[in-house]
Order: sequence, then C-alpha cells, then structure tokens
Amino acid sequence: MRLAAFAACWAVGACARTDASRVARRQTTAAPQFCTDGPLPLITARGVGPVAVGARMAELAAICPVSDSSFARGALLREDISAVRFGEHAVLAIAVGGFENVARVEVRDAAFRTERGVGVGSTAGELRARYGAFRVRARRGSVILESAAAPGLSFAMTGATPTAGGTELSDDALVSAVWVTTTDDPLARSVPTP
Repeated sequence: MRLAAFAACWAVGACARTDASRVARRQTTAAPQFCTDGPLPLITARGVGPVAVGARMAELAAICPVSDSSFARGALLREDISAVRFGEHAVLAIAVGGFENVARVEVRDAAFRTERGVGVGSTAGELRARYGAFRVRARRGSVILESAAAPGLSFAMTGATPTAGGTELSDDALVSAVWVTTTDDPLARSVPTP
C-alpha cells in the first residue's frame, strides 16, 4: 500500500516536474527569440531597448540572455555587470554600489546606433554634424563628448588628447563607447576638463 502511494506520489511529482520544465523551456526559448528577431534596438536616453536605466538587474535575464559578473573599483565601490545579448551583439547593464537597479548602460558594440545613426566607430565629425555642439569632458580616464541634443548620452572618444589647456579633439577621433547614465551613478558624474 505504501509502495503504491509512493509510486503515485512520485508519478504526480514527475508529471509536475515535466510540466514545470516545459514551461521553463518555453520561457527560455521565448526570451532569446525576442532578443534576436528584428532589428537591434536603438540607443536612447532611456537605455537600449529593454535594457533601461532604472530597470531591475534581476529582471533582465527574463528578457534576454544574460551573463553576470562583479567588479570592484577600490575598496568602497562595486559594479555588478550584466552583459545582455541581442543575438550576436551585447550591451552592458551596470548597477553600482550594491544597488539592484541599472545605473548605467554601456555600449561597446558598433552594431548599436542612436536614432541619428551614431555609435561606436562614429567620428567626432559625425557626432558634431548630427548633434551640433558638444561639451568635452574628462571622465573615468576618458575624453567624453556630451550634447544638450543627446540628453543622457555620453560618447567616450579615442584619438582625443587631454592637454593642460583643455582637450584637443580632431574630427577623426572615434567613439569607443556610448554610456547612458543617471546622476545616481557616481562614476558617471562629469568632471570638467582643466
């Protein structure tokens, strides 16, 4: 009798596991389809598609495939980083200081573009042509371009030379990263170039 009850309980449990695994499989196959079908999302002041400033880091994996890591900047500041995949391409969602929400979205993949068609690999001349005047700043060891016409976006540049009198930036300097930030990100706060 106990053996029959155990067998029935095991069978019900196995059926429940099978149904649950089918549901889980459906959810994991649906997320990558969402992230691979159609064109890549645009870089906006909000983020990149579903990878938005303010989004909960834990919820990103339900949307797209994610790989996670943690990085310490000194003794007091930790960055939790999720690489969120869109097919063969990825953007980084970064939470700072142990907070659960995305404080910064970092784009280092040339496939992602703003609505005006610029991104990693664009030149400073292209940025000026599409967004107008830029403020040049030093931030996190990089030369950064920011424009009132591109609120929330910062363009990290290579080929720019910080000097004692300011920053020299030729039109052929290249965008190496695009950051979408909030003022809650202590690493995103601008420091004027001397």
